[in-house]
Amino acid sequence: MLAELCNITSDGIKWQLKSLQDKGILRRIGPDRGGHWEINESTNVIPNRQNDISVDVLDGGLAERILEELNYNPMITQVYLAQKLELPVRTLQREINNLAAAGIIVRVGGKRFGHWKVNK
Repeated sequence: MLAELCNITSDGIKWQLKSLQDKGILRRIGPDRGGHWEINESTNVIPNRQNDISVDVLDGGLAERILEELNYNPMITQVYLAQKLELPVRTLQREINNLAAAGIIVRVGGKRFGHWKVNK
């Protein structure tokens, strides 16, 4: 339900909550099922938009380079993109998963004939 309200995937919600927890903004009270989240009062910065949270994904230059390539060629394969950026394929896949979980990129269509859409 929350994912639908925010117009992102449930994995994106989980990633955002983990990001806020790592920054000390949120903390988990109780178990995963039946517990709740609490805002840490001692933090002065509370993000008010998804982009405020997602900016951490873009702090490394790698994400920016990936987005630049996806804007230039949305139908590029992961193998070719990894070669072009001189990265292991697994590293590229991990970064793409992070960008997708943050709602920055979306896969449109299937694996073979689909393409990437950059939401930023």
